[in-house]
Amino acid sequence: MAINTITIDFYGTLVRNNDAMVREVCRKISQTAHKIMVSPGEVGIAWWRIVEDILSTKKFYDSKKLEKMAIERLITQFHSAEDAEELYNDVITSLRRPMLYSDTMTFLERLPLPIVIITNGDLDIIKDALAFSQIEAAQIICSGEVKSYKPSKTIFVKAIELIKMQPDEILHVGDSLKYDITPAKEAGMHTCWINRMKKPMKGNHRPDIECDTLLDLRMIIK
Repeated sequence: MAINTITIDFYGTLVRNNDAMVREVCRKISQTAHKIMVSPGEVGIAWWRIVEDILSTKKFYDSKKLEKMAIERLITQFHSAEDAEELYNDVITSLRRPMLYSDTMTFLERLPLPIVIITNGDLDIIKDALAFSQIEAAQIICSGEVKSYKPSKTIFVKAIELIKMQPDEILHVGDSLKYDITPAKEAGMHTCWINRMKKPMKGNHRPDIECDTLLDLRMIIK
């Protein structure tokens, strides 16, 4: 069956992740930690573990609440003198004002198929980020609306329902095998892995297409 819609991840695929801001927050907490010597890398690992711990409770928190809880716990864990509210505001601002990849707008120009964003995040943040990036989408389907985060396939199943197409009419494009390719395949979609960093293939589900850049995919789409 022909592909009639492209769903696409946002952060990490169309725009850069806020890795620079995350590193800066980790550096600040590391430098102001009290009673303990800790590197920014160790703070980053602790951050990830805190987020996973919060998500493991099965209670859904929107991304703003999740970020705030994680930062507050980080500061407590490392006895940091940093202001949690200030760090939280910096992180949210970075999500609202992402940096485009250089190939994004060329990929989107005159694309013959509608674009639907499927992403983790809150709707207000994603809308602000799209406006800041000057990216237009036919639809936005985000974790804040569906009450489920990728890599759960729930958000993809809901997307299929909202798009009102058969799964095999949809091509999902993303930069993560874990968070995009695997759950999208489980939901029955076709998939394209944008592998900018040339990472090795891992996992049980292989993408239907692998591209180094969005421009490579654009050459395939007629």
